[in-house]
Amino acid sequence: IIHTEHDAWHLANKKQRLLQRLFITLVRPIYVADAQFVAQQVKKLIPSLEPIVIANGVDINKFKPRKHEKQLVLKEYALPKNLTFIGCAARLESVKAHDVLIKALYNLPENIGLVLAGTGSLKIKLTDLVKKLKLENRVFFLGHIEDMTKFYSLIDVFCLSSHNEGLPLSPMEAQACGVPVVLTNVGGCKEAICTKTGLIVEPDNPKLLSKALMALIDSKSDISPRKFIEQQRSIDKMIEQYIECCLV
Repeated sequence: IIHTEHDAWHLANKKQRLLQRLFITLVRPIYVADAQFVAQQVKKLIPSLEPIVIANGVDINKFKPRKHEKQLVLKEYALPKNLTFIGCAARLESVKAHDVLIKALYNLPENIGLVLAGTGSLKIKLTDLVKKLKLENRVFFLGHIEDMTKFYSLIDVFCLSSHNEGLPLSPMEAQACGVPVVLTNVGGCKEAICTKTGLIVEPDNPKLLSKALMALIDSKSDISPRKFIEQQRSIDKMIEQYIECCLV
């Protein structure tokens, strides 16, 4: 029996922590954390636990560079062809801090746009912010997207401006598609990023975020973040590690 912890926020609650201890004592599972950050948080809250760290992985056969499809996808979503796009795939909730990303876009040149994949309770509030900043021609809410490979073919830079994260999958999917990422320094984001191509910034700082985004857009690097995913964050590597921990 394997128990995988994707975040430790719930363990800050005393009742949840006691239930977790009871569960571990009775079931005695192999206890896995999906990031070093999560393992450290678990250890801090339940010192008796020693989680094995196995990072989540993405399917590199599904998520791969498809820039040749960009024009078709632009047409499918009726998007302008003259913009360089930043993309974010996350539910439209406060923890994801889309407002910070939209404010960062406001500081960027007019030839840069933003496409948002996802649904959530803040859609109207975020739409109002876009109107207030007069960004209606540069910010596009695409809603739920079934085939995310299409989304990643649209964008030049991927960004999560979150207040909190575990080990986020969407930036790893984007990097598998050859798209560099900008992430905020929260949770396990440092473990999800190719340091040769991506950037980490402090959360809740639109000015710093806009500078990082501009730096990647202007970058002439020929290094692809896909190699990092192939070597360290593929689903095949994740499966191998789970099999190994079961055989010990």
